Amino acid sequence: MEGKSYEAIAKGLMRDNIKTVIGGDRWWDSSITIILTNEKYYGALLQQKTITVDFLTHKRIKNQGQEQQYLIEENHEPIISKEMFEAVKKEKERRAKLKGNILGDRKKYSSKYPLSSKVFCGCCGTNFKRRTWNSNSASKKVVWQCRTYVNEGKDACDSKAVDEHVLQDAFIRVFNRMYDNKDSFIRTLKANIQTILSKREDNEPLHEVEQNIEQLKMDLKALVNLKLRNQIDDDVYDEENSAVGRTSAERNYASEGP
Repeated sequence: MEGKSYEAIAKGLMRDNIKTVIGGDRWWDSSITIILTNEKYYGALLQQKTITVDFLTHKRIKNQGQEQQYLIEENHEPIISKEMFEAVKKEKERRAKLKGNILGDRKKYSSKYPLSSKVFCGCCGTNFKRRTWNSNSASKKVVWQCRTYVNEGKDACDSKAVDEHVLQDAFIRVFNRMYDNKDSFIRTLKANIQTILSKREDNEPLHEVEQNIEQLKMDLKALVNLKLRNQIDDDVYDEENSAVGRTSAERNYASEGP
């Protein structure tokens, strides 16, 4: 709640020598996400998160309203308080709105129009939203405006509206210049990416990436052992296993290069 990212929280836990659920020393930002967004960690149990759609193959899918779900409060000893859980949920929603996203429907709202989530205010940094002026008259006009200006007024941001056709024409001009000089553009793009990556604080040497991959393999083995001994909840196992898998794929990509 102090504005730290999941990655910063993970680093803080490692500095404090806090062990992971499987007794490891390495915390991943994906693990922090799970802890702060899974109701099990504040002591509740949500039943029927997934449902079986094929009883022959035992295929299960995420329950997105097909079946009734049941939330059991105070089901077990919590790791974080419910107040913290709810506060984190509200903060995630607040940050999502600042970026023009809506939790649970991110894809729909970020790609509704070709320019959605791609035009940002030069004054305050939030994204532009598409609006229609005078929709019921002959002077109908489609513009893009700063979300801060729309929601909070000109005192919060004095950015001006931009006609949609102006943005579209600008995109076409830039795209045509890029296409005409695509070789030069690609070289510049690669150079810029390399420069940014080399300046990142968390940029790791190759041998550290390889060490992290080995640690992930050990974490996965520990997870499997806990599962075999029935010492870990099925949902927690699935989520931790998925998190380890995603992080492992990212580390493998980093070690192999683009």
